[in-house]
Amino acid sequence: MPITIYLIAENASFVSGRAAYLITNLSNLSFGDAIFFIIDTSGNRVISIISAVQYGLYFPFGGGIGNWKQTSIEALFLTGFDYSTLRYFNAEWKEGTLYFRASGYMMNLMMDVGIIGVTAATALLMYLTKSYRKYSRNKFHVFLLFLLNVFFVGSVGTPVA
Repeated sequence: MPITIYLIAENASFVSGRAAYLITNLSNLSFGDAIFFIIDTSGNRVISIISAVQYGLYFPFGGGIGNWKQTSIEALFLTGFDYSTLRYFNAEWKEGTLYFRASGYMMNLMMDVGIIGVTAATALLMYLTKSYRKYSRNKFHVFLLFLLNVFFVGSVGTPVA
């Protein structure tokens, strides 16, 4: 995988597309600047995942179901990241509060019920899908993609409802 990224970065003038553009930009930045670039260009996705995980670990029982507006603000402040430097918050929030929904169902659940609740939900999900996963390696790989979607990608509605 690193060899592929290197080859794309070195031959970016021959490769087109957003992925090649992203890799080219990232390869020219320092590590800290590259992380900021990823966080800044992802809208609220990456920062919401980081803040949700930190919040769920800091508050193992979460902030309460339905309390997402308050917990998203608290979670963002827990990161210690200056959100005012991110284009998403400057475009979406001219003034006032900056609550948002995290990217992914489980990341939202992490803020609601914490790491303990997410662990219980994941255990239940694993138990309910056990028979499906054991039939073939391909089904297991599809299940891993499903978990990736449920944890980090799945949409829960508009980010700032």
